Parts: sequence; structure tokens; C-alpha cells
Amino acid sequence: MDETRNLPLVQDIILDMTESQLPVVYANQYDDSGRTVNCHMQDEGEDFDCSGYTIELWIKKSNDYALSDTIVGENAIGSVSGNIVSFPIKENMTYSHGRQECRLVFLSSDGKTSSCNFYIRVNKSNVDNEDVMDSNEYKTFHDEYLELKGLIENLRGEVYTNSSTTPTGQKDGEYWTRLL
Repeated sequence: MDETRNLPLVQDIILDMTESQLPVVYANQYDDSGRTVNCHMQDEGEDFDCSGYTIELWIKKSNDYALSDTIVGENAIGSVSGNIVSFPIKENMTYSHGRQECRLVFLSSDGKTSSCNFYIRVNKSNVDNEDVMDSNEYKTFHDEYLELKGLIENLRGEVYTNSSTTPTGQKDGEYWTRLL
């Protein structure tokens, strides 16, 4: 598949609870373009009503990281309408190129579980994967950066307000204030 291929914003697949063939959803690496997947659920070729189920999406990415999201239920990212389960392709699903193994898990109120599999084929980006941090590392780095930036801003305010010497009237011995 051509890596620069324009992919549709909405991709429809048919998932049959009893079928062993795995449908494919396509995405581009680092994609955050608002793409949506509509899974038309069936059981032995008949529409499967997904109403009343808690639905989770489990993904094992090609870099051996795993993630899960709730499609329907608490903290949901998607929606259900009859036999159609819809969810967005989020950026953290596409950090690694290659085949991402996916499973939709249906949990009923009486404790019964059903599932069906598909996969997301993520086309490789022109940027090497090693040059981009995975979502957890990036989030940690970004959070620490914001915390450090806030501490520096607070420290600047304390030095200026607690010092009897204004920054413009500093003497040579007060070099530490000028650094801030």
C-alpha cells in the first residue's frame, strides 16, 4: 500500500461474531485527523444489536504496547446505534506502524462476554519511529516541562517581589537575579 495514500475520514467494516476472517482498518502513522471507524456488527450474518452492552476496544500495538478504551460505558470515546459501533482513530493508536491487533469486547449486564477481532494497518511515516516518543513518554515529558516552566515563572515572581533591588538597578554581585 502506498504510504502517502489519502485515507477516507470514515471507514466502515463488517464484524461478524462467528467469522474468523479479520477485517482491516487503515491509518497513517501519527495520524490525528479525526478518522472514524464504523463497525457493523453481525452474528452469523444477522445484525447484532449492541444496545445495552458495555463495549471496550483492546489494542495490542506492533511495538508491543497495549491500550484499551471504553467505546460505550464510563469514560466512553465512541457510540452505538443499533448494530453500529463507532469510534475515532486516536493518535495513540497510530504511533507504531504495522499491524495493530484489535478486539471489541461486549460485556452484558448479566456478566456474559462476547468479542470479535479486526486489525488496524498503520502505514509507516516518513519520520523514523525512533525519533518520536510514544504517548506515555511524550505526555510525561510534556507534563514535566509545563511543571518546570511554572516553577520558573513562580521563582521569577518571588525574586522580583522579595528583592529590594529592582532588576534594572542591580549591582554586579546580584548576578543570580539577572539570570532569572
